[in-house]
This record gives sequence, C-alpha cells and structure tokens, in this order.
Amino acid sequence: ECHVFRYSQMEGTAAAKRADQVDGNVKKVRSDQMLAAAAEGTEAFMKRMQGKVFDVILEQKESGYWTGYTQNYVKIGVQMPDDSDHHGEEIRVRADGYLDISNANHEASGLEKIMKGERQL
Repeated sequence: ECHVFRYSQMEGTAAAKRADQVDGNVKKVRSDQMLAAAAEGTEAFMKRMQGKVFDVILEQKESGYWTGYTQNYVKIGVQMPDDSDHHGEEIRVRADGYLDISNANHEASGLEKIMKGERQL
C-alpha cells in the first residue's frame, strides 16, 4: 500500500518562504504518476499471490464477504457458508481473484482492490 501526499505550504515554516515552490499542476501530475506506479506494483504483487493459500483472521463483513489480512498484509475476502458471526475466526484461504468493494475512505476511485479467496478446509 502506498500513500502519496502533495506538499502544501504551511504559513510560518521555512519551506513556505522558499522562492522555488513547485506549481500545483506539476504536483498533481507527479502525484498521479506515483499513484499509477504504486497501483502497477500492487497489481503485480497480487497476481503472484493467485493460487496460494494463506492463514487469515476474519475481521469484518463487507458486501457479503468476510475480510481479513494475509500475513503479508494483503486484504482478502471470502464468502462463508452461513450468516454466523465469524469475527476473529482464523481460516485457511486460497487466493483466486479480486473483489471491488466500495470504500468511501479510498479517495482515488471509491473502490479498494481486495483479493477474493476460497476457504480451504
């Protein structure tokens, strides 16, 4: 996961007094380039995870999927066979695709890339 922040002047700081400020349009282009590069890296990493099995502790239910994180911090969602509360349950999951679950906190597109998994018994 990559977080990109554009510099903005804060009154009273030494940086705000510098004459060589970067134009706002240039900042946006650079920010967009960094986000695109990060997305490509994430996509490549997630592709390498396909078909592998991970232990996951389920944390919450989102859009019909129970989600948790693999040991290398990739979010993965799995459909459980019943409506029970599976919070805190540790299960084995085989990564087999992607989910797009709406996430209001994700500024770029409103969608968050999440691995789709199948429970392994």
